[in-house]
Amino acid sequence: MKSKKVVRKEFLLKRNLLQNEFMFKHKLYLLNKISVYLKAKEVSTMHTYLPLGSECDTWGIIKEAWRIGIKVVVPKTLPDRKLEHYELLPDAELVEGLHKTYYPKTGELYTGDLDIIFIPGAAFDLKNNRLGYGAGYYDTFLAQYPSALKVGLAFPCQISEEDLPCEPHDIKLDHVFY
Repeated sequence: MKSKKVVRKEFLLKRNLLQNEFMFKHKLYLLNKISVYLKAKEVSTMHTYLPLGSECDTWGIIKEAWRIGIKVVVPKTLPDRKLEHYELLPDAELVEGLHKTYYPKTGELYTGDLDIIFIPGAAFDLKNNRLGYGAGYYDTFLAQYPSALKVGLAFPCQISEEDLPCEPHDIKLDHVFY
């Protein structure tokens, strides 16, 4: 089996080669599917990443969540594989943090429950395993919220037909939308 590093590199290369038009169409496709999913699951608080580079765009999902009254929480990346979480409001000013991630400039630290967590990744397999970027932030974070629905967001080129290399600390997702 290939190492995580090799598999990660292969899938990120595929994702980075996607055309903008396809990425835009896929964003609308995901938004439609996730909108129905959020309503069916009766979500009141959602955690999502703010997209970087070629990651699946979450802004449409965020705006839909606000529209239907869901609280949106986003991470602030800290050193040592730790994340803090802040409510994202529609008028929030974003500032750049560690690893070129963004988070709200003002706002209170959010420590409450999360109903659903949307998760980025380099690759996902058909058993809902996720291969992240290698820093371990999400595995550490997800372990703290065992009852939250864990949902990966991906492009079809990020789905591996073969099982991804996994370790005992890797957290399996409940669902992957692609």
